[in-house]
Amino acid sequence: MKKIFLLLLAFSSHAFTSEPQLGLYDYYYNLDANNVTATKNQSRNLDELSLVDKAIYLESKKVGREAGIYKAESVIKSMLEKLDYQLDAIMDVSYYVGSYKNHLVIPAIVIEMKGRKEYVNDEHSAFVYAGKTYVIHRQPYFSDKLPNWKDYIVLRSEPPTLPDKSLLPSTEEQKVIWKDGFNEGWQSGINTAIESFKFQSARALFDMNGMKLYGMLRDAKILSEPIITDSNYNVTGSESKLELDSGMVRIVTKPIFNHNATEWKIIPELPPISDLLPSKYLEMIEGAYYDK
Repeated sequence: MKKIFLLLLAFSSHAFTSEPQLGLYDYYYNLDANNVTATKNQSRNLDELSLVDKAIYLESKKVGREAGIYKAESVIKSMLEKLDYQLDAIMDVSYYVGSYKNHLVIPAIVIEMKGRKEYVNDEHSAFVYAGKTYVIHRQPYFSDKLPNWKDYIVLRSEPPTLPDKSLLPSTEEQKVIWKDGFNEGWQSGINTAIESFKFQSARALFDMNGMKLYGMLRDAKILSEPIITDSNYNVTGSESKLELDSGMVRIVTKPIFNHNATEWKIIPELPPISDLLPSKYLEMIEGAYYDK
């Protein structure tokens, strides 16, 4: 699983060029791209531009960013299509998904953390520690479909829209200004799309790995299964509605850890999620859950 994640991230450094293609310039006012490298990566000082030139620069930067995101996401989509079969197999968690009367029960997400040290007083005269810690990060829930890595990858950018004609360059100097802004926006768009994809991939790996870890701990009797009840109401409704054979299915007891080690079974170990993901993505993912 780690190899696939690294493969997904590695493409960002060489899967496509960061320079705009000529076709994009042709699409936007037939600009000549022969001199694009001469002004590459230069950021304009807006205070030195007239109001008209400043508007042209900002518009070109916006268009370039949209074009960069669209281009990067197109490359990402192409890459994912080639890896579709491998990702489906490696990120498959169907074995760990439970069911209750034809209702899917998505497993809890459990994370493993290595090493913990916490001082118990302000004088730091004593501390508690743990070599390994398991934490239930998200509790199980019902779903109408199996989780899939594709659920996490959102690539919905549209081709850039043409700006108002008043914001298009008309002089040679304005064309240079346009290229400067376009290049800056293009690189920003590329970087934004790559960073977004990295985070989405990290979150998919985080969840899938956590579900598998839950299943392994459950099978080892270290973690309990959820308890689900089904209440049958027979006839329900109101004066304007009648429902037959109705009821409610709910999770009444969430999984808890079994602290009686004599009941545990030996299980293979998964690598801690901290070994699979860069720390900045791990912190962002955990923060996203805690903020809910």
